[in-house]
Amino acid sequence: KDIGYIYLETEPVDPRDFLSGTYVALKYPISNPETCASIPPNYHDAIYVRLEDKGRKAVTSAGAVPVHEAAGCSVDKPTEGLWARGTLAPDLRGRRLIFGIERYYLNDNDPLKNALSGSVLAKVHPDRNYGLRINGLVRRH
Repeated sequence: KDIGYIYLETEPVDPRDFLSGTYVALKYPISNPETCASIPPNYHDAIYVRLEDKGRKAVTSAGAVPVHEAAGCSVDKPTEGLWARGTLAPDLRGRRLIFGIERYYLNDNDPLKNALSGSVLAKVHPDRNYGLRINGLVRRH
């Protein structure tokens, strides 16, 4: 079942590497969910994070939108609900889940090219295989 788009909050991070092109580097609170603490650090297969609208809203130019948050974690492929598939990667603070949506490329004329992660929401489309695809960035107000 296609649920359409969801919004994910971002965390502050260095904005971009000028040698790699114009993009916004993104980090997400769902990448470090406390619910995944029991997964061994050497685990290398897919990890699934359950995403849930817990009632938090973010204000954008289009009005308030619901922000999805991590609500669970599993190494078993889910059979129902809204989940995102990620893998563990080393991080300066230990480990972090990577979902493949940590960079969003923009054209040189886009005013969001100078946006810092944390000041934008990622408008994301979950697919039926639990992957995530960014459709765009939305500035928080």
